[in-house]
Amino acid sequence: MVFNYKRKSERGSTWTETSMEHALQAVRNGESIRKASLIYNIPFSTLLKHVKSNKTTKSLGRFKTVFTPEEEQEFVTHIKELDSRFYALMRRDLCVLAYQYAEANHIIHCFKNNAAGQQWYQNFMKRHPELSLRTHEPTSVARASGFNRPQVERFFENLRDSSRKTIFCLKICTM
Repeated sequence: MVFNYKRKSERGSTWTETSMEHALQAVRNGESIRKASLIYNIPFSTLLKHVKSNKTTKSLGRFKTVFTPEEEQEFVTHIKELDSRFYALMRRDLCVLAYQYAEANHIIHCFKNNAAGQQWYQNFMKRHPELSLRTHEPTSVARASGFNRPQVERFFENLRDSSRKTIFCLKICTM
């Protein structure tokens, strides 16, 4: 499956949206479709199709992103918030979260199996290279049981005692 399609020709890019709007306006004002297509350098069949469908925007490719740029930025902000709270997201978690976000906001999507697909994930990470997903690191039982209130209090007592015993000299060193 192709993930990075690069256009190989300039075919179909002879006209702009503004020239299409001008050509459509000329046709509405009584100009023939063939003459308007010659004047504004738009293929006849393309102009005919747009006149019949009242379509003025030019769209290349058939693939659209699931989220709008604003929704995607909100989603990225949410992911960064989760990361700042030390909730590490794996690839699967991110895909499930994207599905849940789309469902909660009633966004039309093509996700299957209650998660976004691999291609969506790869394209999303290409669009947002500032995100980095981490892997979960399990905490050992000894470390988890050692992190309790008495241990933390003892740590801060030791820190307070050592800071009272040691007087730190601050010097400006120039070399």
